[in-house]
Order: sequence, then structure tokens, then C-alpha cells
Amino acid sequence: MTNRHRNKEVVAVEKEIIFPEFIAESDEALILVLPTLKEELSELFSKFHGGEEIDYWFSWELVMVDSSEFLVVLEIDWEEGTGIVVGFTTEMWEIFRSVTSKQDMVLMSDYELILNGISDSIDTSGDFKPYALLIRNAKRGMVNLLEQAEELETDDKQQETVNYLFEVLNKIFKEKYLLH
Repeated sequence: MTNRHRNKEVVAVEKEIIFPEFIAESDEALILVLPTLKEELSELFSKFHGGEEIDYWFSWELVMVDSSEFLVVLEIDWEEGTGIVVGFTTEMWEIFRSVTSKQDMVLMSDYELILNGISDSIDTSGDFKPYALLIRNAKRGMVNLLEQAEELETDDKQQETVNYLFEVLNKIFKEKYLLH
């Protein structure tokens, strides 16, 4: 999968928001386990496993669910794809500290890979074909979250939540203001 940044308006299409069932961290990446993706993206995984390169793009957005609740969503799309939306509740925002310090994020749909290790995921021909999406430089675009949060007109309760987002994105927050 090739990472290509797109500067195009996103057409608002209602998509199901998928929430990670398990979050882990390696030396190189943040790992999110989303078992529902295996079926949903089976056609895309078949293309990967067949050796095709797929251009993709992603964006981070801050979404107000109701007057007292926010979600951060990661929207990922590709040519001829239906795209996916991964949601992060405020309880999950602590992981953004890792996103800002890691290079990559891996969205895995194989819980078995986590539980049983790589050896159980090698097929009969000896190939390892994981059901996973690698998002390179996952922190790119997170400045948008900061800008969206800065533009909000909030009450005291909402401001607490927005301040927490600033806190977990502290590294990016500092980079943004040091560069501008």
C-alpha cells in the first residue's frame, strides 16, 4: 500500500465507525486490532496478497458527537475503495502520545496473529500474508485536529475535553507553534 497525501475535499458519506478492540505498541508502530475489517476488506487484502500496490490517503478529524462528547476519527480511503473510519473515544486518546512518537500505525484484523504469533499465520506455501493495513507516518495530518479544536467555540465542559486533546498531542502542538 503506497501512502499518497490527497488535498481534496471529502464528500460526507455516512460510514460505520469502527472502534479498536485491542491496542498495542511495538518499537516501530502503534498496533490497532479491528477484527471486523477482515471480511469488510477481503477484496483489498486479496489485492495486497497478489502483489498489487494500492495508493491510499488518510485524514484525522475531530467530531462532536453531541454537546458533551467528542470523537477523533481516522478516515482511510483508496481508489475504487469504500474506505473505512476508525473512531477513538476520549478514553482512547492517550494512545495519541504514541502516534506522535511512532512512525507508523498498523490496523490488524487478525486477532489470531496477536494471540498465536506469526507461525500460525504462514500459509501452506510458506508465505506470510497478514490481514493488516500499514499507515506510514500516521501523525501526519494531526495538526488538523489541533486547528479544529482551536476553532471550536466551547463551554467549560467541552473546553476540558479540548484541553485534554491538546495535552496528548503536546509534541505536535509544540512543533506547530515552533514552526509558525
